[in-house]
Amino acid sequence: MTIDIRPDEVFTAFLNEMTRKGWIKAHSWHPFRRAGLDEAFSKTNKTDVTGGVWQVEVESPAGCRSGIDLEFYVEGRPLFQNKDWLERRLKIPGATIGALSAHQLLEEWAFREAAFKALYPHNVGVVLSDFLRTGPAEMLFQRDEEEFRFDLKGDWQGPWFLALAKRSS
Repeated sequence: MTIDIRPDEVFTAFLNEMTRKGWIKAHSWHPFRRAGLDEAFSKTNKTDVTGGVWQVEVESPAGCRSGIDLEFYVEGRPLFQNKDWLERRLKIPGATIGALSAHQLLEEWAFREAAFKALYPHNVGVVLSDFLRTGPAEMLFQRDEEEFRFDLKGDWQGPWFLALAKRSS
């Protein structure tokens, strides 16, 4: 596994492209966990196998809400070992869960985390299984009279995966 890949360096082009496309207004990286943000921001942090902490914040453009999640792939990660738990946690049928690779499961997890953050401030009491995949790059959340749709974009760089979700309704 290549652990010398710095996410703040390898995801710059992807985040700049997402800025140009209007998914985010701005982004910034921090080599530590920063507390607090105003509601126009979404943040994620991840510790790599060396103990290094990476945090990225994205600011949503006016009129929409974006969420972000950063994940680090490690072979044999406990998250992917218990398919029954994942089936319940993500509400994905067992046959489908069984057919997904560990990389695909990590992507699904990250997209749901990003969508959860993009749902703010409507995400109180929401769990990852409340999100429904409606297409390869789309997700839906419904509760009572509320319905929110999300567009999804992701990028792999070595063992790192960065997921963005943009709330479109």
